[in-house]
Amino acid sequence: MKQEYTNKKFVKTVILLVVIMMTLTASLGYMLDPSLYYRLPKHYTYFSEAFTTAGLMKNSPAEIAIVGSSMMQNTDMDLVRNEFGQRAVKYTRSGMNIDEITMLIDRATSLEKNNVDKFILNIDMTTFNSEPSSPYDKFPKYLYDENKINDIKYLLGFETWTKFIPFNFVYNTSINFDTPITNKVVNTFSKTTNIDLMGDWSFGTQFSEEIVKSKYENNLESVSKQNIDGMYERMKQRFDKEFYPVIYNNTDKEFMIILPPYSALMWYEAEKQGYAEILFDFKKYMVTRFSGLDNVKIYDFQDYEGIINLNNYKDTTHYIPEFNDMMIKSLAVSKNVIDVNNVDTRISNLKNIVLKFKTQHKKWL
Repeated sequence: MKQEYTNKKFVKTVILLVVIMMTLTASLGYMLDPSLYYRLPKHYTYFSEAFTTAGLMKNSPAEIAIVGSSMMQNTDMDLVRNEFGQRAVKYTRSGMNIDEITMLIDRATSLEKNNVDKFILNIDMTTFNSEPSSPYDKFPKYLYDENKINDIKYLLGFETWTKFIPFNFVYNTSINFDTPITNKVVNTFSKTTNIDLMGDWSFGTQFSEEIVKSKYENNLESVSKQNIDGMYERMKQRFDKEFYPVIYNNTDKEFMIILPPYSALMWYEAEKQGYAEILFDFKKYMVTRFSGLDNVKIYDFQDYEGIINLNNYKDTTHYIPEFNDMMIKSLAVSKNVIDVNNVDTRISNLKNIVLKFKTQHKKWL
């Protein structure tokens, strides 16, 4: 009997200790808050766009949100603020697809504390040709819902305690010492102290025709292969079912949709694979569908003359930061807007640029 009592007491003691440890750990996680989920401190470091974006949505006072893939990650946020005269924040992730974009817009517009009334977002049209996927494959769902209880996954989470908090500690310790090792740590992670640079991949990136040509010829970072069987109908269906309703249901928000300036080489390859015309048709469809919404403007940079110069690229799609600057300046003055009245002309312009590119580079294409 005494042995049974001792065993029960031991179990209760262990459970109590576990509860105490979990409570202390969660409390410390709340205070340190490495993903800025509960507050925006004066000094911070961040390590994951997927985690940090959830915090920015709740705590940033911005009126403008930059949303999208690597096409938008190099956006100069100070330029956005200067051009529009409003506060701005980035919700970006490399390879962001249409499922993730719609989820982020849904989440931002549902938060009472979120002040964003203008969304600047890029559309990579081929994402409409992919199969629907869960946006929470990359984004932690428990940070993007209204359930407070499951936030414990963040406070006690693997990423929080094995990545974010340790790196945060190492960085903030290193800045107080002047040694080769600590200086290397500071230089490596200093970018993470500037939230405007989150996801920015331009630092140290080389842009040149030689690099692009080499990657293309060696099938490195090549143009994605597309399933062209039923492609147009599939793209229309996903647009109508998933993307259009999100925009339509938020008529009190302004949406500035960017069609980014991929290189002419990308369009040449799309033409070779047999889906360039499908993208042109889908662009026309998208422009027509949005023509009835006063809160939407589409800005087309696909026929920008600079796409013919491969020195502006690191591969077939990723361009120099100056292109991001050009696009923001154009948006600020409503330049390069595409609508039902000029969509055919803009498509024709792009085709002519691609034809010119093929003529100039016919020796190696």
